[in-house]
Amino acid sequence: FPDFDWSTPDPEEALSECEVYMYGKGMRSNYGMAIAHRLHSLTVEDIEYYIGVSVPEDNGIPTVNMDMRPDAQRVLPIAPLANFDEGFSSMGLKHLDRILRHMDEKLWSIKKYHTMEEVAHTFHM
Repeated sequence: FPDFDWSTPDPEEALSECEVYMYGKGMRSNYGMAIAHRLHSLTVEDIEYYIGVSVPEDNGIPTVNMDMRPDAQRVLPIAPLANFDEGFSSMGLKHLDRILRHMDEKLWSIKKYHTMEEVAHTFHM
């Protein structure tokens, strides 16, 4: 937001100005939730494919950790490399392959979902 005035010292005033600015740019009150939802399963490959920019492995984009072991860190500080099978030509098939490769692992991804629900969730993202 290069045209936003970041110099407002009062936090309440800054929040109000920020809300007005964001609303004027077409962003609504659920903006934060929408961004968090879209980031929760993002990978380096997704960023490079859908946004068209290269990002380093140490990218600072937090995402949910698909490793659900009790001792695993829940939120990763970076969007990870998914290491997709490059034999698939579309991102949809690469994501589907990733789900199917892990579907029998009890501590990977959303385990309350059936495999088809996980497929639907992945394509929804």
